[in-house]
Amino acid sequence: MPPTALIVDDEAPARRELSFLLKAHPHINVVAEAATLAEARAALQEHAPDLVFLDIHLMGENGFDLAPDIRSATRVIFVTADDTAALRAFRVNALHYLLKPISPAMLADAIDRLSPLRLNEPPDDERVLLRSSGARRFVHPSEIIVLEAVGAYTRVYLTDGTRPLVLRSLKSWHETLPPPAFLRIHRNAIVNLARVQSVSQNRVVELAPGALRFEASRREISALRARLAGER
Repeated sequence: MPPTALIVDDEAPARRELSFLLKAHPHINVVAEAATLAEARAALQEHAPDLVFLDIHLMGENGFDLAPDIRSATRVIFVTADDTAALRAFRVNALHYLLKPISPAMLADAIDRLSPLRLNEPPDDERVLLRSSGARRFVHPSEIIVLEAVGAYTRVYLTDGTRPLVLRSLKSWHETLPPPAFLRIHRNAIVNLARVQSVSQNRVVELAPGALRFEASRREISALRARLAGER
């Protein structure tokens, strides 16, 4: 059975645009639309959709207030002009976070995540937003190899070989990345412990893929070796 969808947006043109874009994905069956939280709650009760496209700002109401009414098996894709709430969105188990105006390519990427094998799996709520040179991209922390401070920016080394430069301090990353998986080895570098291949006697840390090398500080090298010894 094709997945069913509910569109929640207080603006009729926005609902029409999304419905139009979804025609390129005929396997998604839009069963209802809602402009308010009350209408959305009624639609959730009546249709129990597999997927909810949810705006955040709804004429004095907040889309996040709908979260308690959405069953755990239902996937949520936020569709919003607000680029500041991505982390909160993924904390309430959002499947994706699309920024208006909607990119057909990003919509397709979001829908691709709705494969039948994933419909009944717990959603991934740990993804982080990377913003660089006007581009926006979501990645899972496991895709991050190392983060390197570059002034007020951070160079993010990813497993696909890209290295976006994002306007975010290393201190901010240190405070938000899951600590069991990441460790600050220097004031200028945070590493993904799962990507560490070796640590030399002169404190050079090699990471993969890419044979990346970063030096650990004298202060942090003991903690790094202890963490690696405990996980291997």
